[in-house]
Amino acid sequence: MKLWETKSSGKLHPFIERFTIGQDLILDAYLLPFDCLASAVHAFMLQKKGYLKVGEFKKVKKLLREIYSKASARKFELKNVEDSHSAIEGLLTKKLGELGGKIHLGRSRNDQSATTIHLFAKDELLKIRSELLETIDILQKLAEKYADTPMPGYTHTRPAMVSTLGHYFAAFAETLSVDYISVEAAFKTVDRCPLGSAAGYGTSVAIDRKLTAKLLGFGQLQVNTLSAQLGRGQVETTTLAALVNVALTLSRIANDLIYFSTPEFDFFELSDAIATGSSIMPQKKNPDPLEIIRAAAGMLIGGHTQSAAILEGLSAGYQRDLQLLKQPFVQGVKLTKHCLQAFQVVLKNIKVNDEKLERAASDTHLFAADIANELVLKKGLSFREAYRKVKEGYTRAGWRGVIEFDDVPHFDPAKQIKSKRSDGMPGNLRLDLTAKWTISESKKTASEQKKFAETLRQIWSL
Repeated sequence: MKLWETKSSGKLHPFIERFTIGQDLILDAYLLPFDCLASAVHAFMLQKKGYLKVGEFKKVKKLLREIYSKASARKFELKNVEDSHSAIEGLLTKKLGELGGKIHLGRSRNDQSATTIHLFAKDELLKIRSELLETIDILQKLAEKYADTPMPGYTHTRPAMVSTLGHYFAAFAETLSVDYISVEAAFKTVDRCPLGSAAGYGTSVAIDRKLTAKLLGFGQLQVNTLSAQLGRGQVETTTLAALVNVALTLSRIANDLIYFSTPEFDFFELSDAIATGSSIMPQKKNPDPLEIIRAAAGMLIGGHTQSAAILEGLSAGYQRDLQLLKQPFVQGVKLTKHCLQAFQVVLKNIKVNDEKLERAASDTHLFAADIANELVLKKGLSFREAYRKVKEGYTRAGWRGVIEFDDVPHFDPAKQIKSKRSDGMPGNLRLDLTAKWTISESKKTASEQKKFAETLRQIWSL
């Protein structure tokens, strides 16, 4: 029997039952452990308020922990129920009789579901932050290793100026560090406890919302109970928006590596550990993981748009529309984490072809702007005059036709790189700044992960 059914109520049509459940039982497998934790804390609060006896709470907690252990190991099967909440209460009632039904006092499936989503999101966002920092660290180490390796810089997908491979890797390390800030901001949105808001309008039962928020490790309480329900969707869209930023950055570098590893460029070689083969063409080494990472950005954008569209125009209070937020949210969080992990493997198994990079960086087209600068500095021309002179010289005689003095090494990539010494340029990457930030954030994130994990473990000691 469903939580909302009685013996006198009519029977729900079986297709409507399947239709309204949708993908929930599949997705709830990820959420069930956190549902058990929230239920245990709610039961403890009920015991503290005198609604449950100490012995009753201990029986409930013991069974919840058994469910939690099985759910954490993906060995708890959800079937013939509406959702994870129904599964928990149904099993408690089956094993403990009417005691199992007591723990729903003072809450609704609405705040129960919201709390579960918040806990799941906190856990996953902490993991994503950790994976982001690991990815940034790998990119920084590559930047340091290849700080002096010349590489063409591109604009409009055309060769533009001389740069370095270190500059390239450092650029994406810093860009991901900005994406990290978005993820950290999303974490702050998630780190609020909606438990006890019931269906949005509170409950006439005296409960202690501050206690449950503290025991579950939340930074603060979602105070207004209706706002706690309006937060359903806000958490999902805010989180997915941050993950879109991460996915877009990964997509851009993945696209570059796909093309830079083609035979036409040959800047990189993909090892057998990360390249797949063709069923018909024996010579193929396909960059499948990079292509999936590139495509994942579209999936994340779609998930965020889908979530925002579901929320658009909904009135205050719970609507069943909100159920459909779960799929893009859970899938988006998991996909982002897996893309970061896959990208780390790619970066650790990619071979750099230094010779091809240096040869490409010696193309005289790449020195045009630098020649114009030299004409300004050595000949006293205005930049625009020097620009026209270089362009006219190229049109008339090719790049070497504009050389008017021998003391300027126009076509030496190494010397041109060294000349770009301002902060963040190819000749002065300032990797120390990003490294210092990464170390600081890694310590903070590791501390938060440890604290959150310990808080959840202590719940079973209540």
